[in-house]
Amino acid sequence: MSRVRKPKQFIDVLGTGETLLQATFRRAKQICPVENIYIVTSKLYSDMVSEDLADCHKENILCKPVRRNTAPCIGLGAVHIHHKYEDAIMMVLPSDHLIKFNDIFVETLSNACDVAE
Repeated sequence: MSRVRKPKQFIDVLGTGETLLQATFRRAKQICPVENIYIVTSKLYSDMVSEDLADCHKENILCKPVRRNTAPCIGLGAVHIHHKYEDAIMMVLPSDHLIKFNDIFVETLSNACDVAE
């Protein structure tokens, strides 16, 4: 199903009525305000992110210059978050993971934030 023109994060692969990216964004919104959610993607997909996530702030869609692995994406996000909030707690939520127990997942992340603070 996943192709370069439409990778798996933009597909409802689980048949739930939302894409993997939308599901990840929904979970993130349960933990922090929308203005603090950053999406790191390729320039190729920035418009698709905007279409898929209508309430995502456009300035929070960070485009990496080349397609690489996850570590450079995390670094790019960390730099932007650090400039906005020097002492921020950062979570990395890849949009291609299967999360079966959403409530437990969100509660666990919330507890982790409390511990990190």
